[in-house]
Amino acid sequence: MRKTFRAIAAIAALTFGAVSAHAQSPTSTYRGLSWNFTANQTAFNGCSLLFLDATGVPGSSVYYSLYGQLFCPSFGGSYNSHGSGFFDQFNQFNIMITLGTGYKLTCALNGSSFSSSNCAITDNLGNRTGTASLFLR
Repeated sequence: MRKTFRAIAAIAALTFGAVSAHAQSPTSTYRGLSWNFTANQTAFNGCSLLFLDATGVPGSSVYYSLYGQLFCPSFGGSYNSHGSGFFDQFNQFNIMITLGTGYKLTCALNGSSFSSSNCAITDNLGNRTGTASLFLR
């Protein structure tokens, strides 16, 4: 019994001793990204600005978590927005975010201007319901 315990203890010591700590790269948050927003979608006709924060690990990953709001002064409020973004091989920043609870915005932003005039607005079933334009402020 004592030999078994010593063997288990020795194996455990070797196993745990061989495990090295893996350092995680720190995340960075880019706050206050803002775009002028226009859409041909009735639900968003009164919206003018999209504000997002992007959190990710620059240099180690091309993926970012996005969160913020679509400001709609004519409605007296904002739609909460959240989603993700990533850089593709063409240096475009692709975003996929919710606009409130019923719609999604998908857009490939130009790598130099971070703007686009051809963003798709879809409903929760994936049906395209409109187009939006985003121009970085």
